[in-house]
Amino acid sequence: MLTSCAATKPPLILQIDKAQALTPLEQADLESALGHTVRWGGTILETINKKDFSQIIILGYPLDNQARPIYYGREGTRRFIANFSNFIEPNTYTKNREITIIGKLDGIKQGKVGEFDYEFPVITVEKHLLWPTRSYYDYNPYYNDNYYYWYSDSLYYYPHYRSHRRINHHGHHYSH
Repeated sequence: MLTSCAATKPPLILQIDKAQALTPLEQADLESALGHTVRWGGTILETINKKDFSQIIILGYPLDNQARPIYYGREGTRRFIANFSNFIEPNTYTKNREITIIGKLDGIKQGKVGEFDYEFPVITVEKHLLWPTRSYYDYNPYYNDNYYYWYSDSLYYYPHYRSHRRINHHGHHYSH
């Protein structure tokens, strides 16, 4: 069975110039970041099509080394609005889908979440990636490592620096 190493860079569409510094969403000082390029991601809360543009309201999460949102077992960091110059299909860009965007932080919009007053950072999208839906194995930490693969009815673990160990379905290691 063939396995591959984990990708260590974001997909080409999400890569940026190395000289360009990005501020992670969870560390952003919105006032000083205005006008700068950001690469933020999260899960879609709502897709809204206006007359001349579309908006996606996103619940932000930290990004992994591929620029994919890391949200399993985490709380969202902040909501933000991504403005698109074109029509966005709401049946494709559905609630809870993962998305990563690159664009300019253009402003802060006053709004509400329920009855709570909220400041939404607004990003004009230059590039984005709607991530494929994750499978069950993507959410389970015992299946989320590229060194794991199916063999018979249990999992085997082949790290480069240890002898191989067997892992049962409950995630417990034992010698083989």
